[in-house]
Amino acid sequence: MQLTTQDFQPAISIISQGELLCFATKYNWGGDKRKRIEEILHNLVIMPIDEESIPNQYAELMAAGFRAGLNIGQNDLWIAATSIVYNLILLTTDKDFSRFPSPLRYILFDQTSGTTLDERM
Repeated sequence: MQLTTQDFQPAISIISQGELLCFATKYNWGGDKRKRIEEILHNLVIMPIDEESIPNQYAELMAAGFRAGLNIGQNDLWIAATSIVYNLILLTTDKDFSRFPSPLRYILFDQTSGTTLDERM
């Protein structure tokens, strides 16, 4: 699978990497299926959460969510904070990200058809 082009290099948060590997382990993916996941991960830039401003952005998002009465998952908060700090556009099938306050930029798409359902750029 060719994930990169001259103008595009996909990246994921290390949190997403952990979620994906957990899913594969939880459901006993082995052999070709596990190898495929590892190949895909190898072609992605894994964004760490060790940038000093990521915990601050996480705290801001969590506080904003709390004030708005939102119950947002911890991993989603880390993923959103990483995306904001690195100025990335989050590609997702998770509608929860549409509840996040700006400055999170995202494209929400349908998992089956690939159709764009919503975006904030």
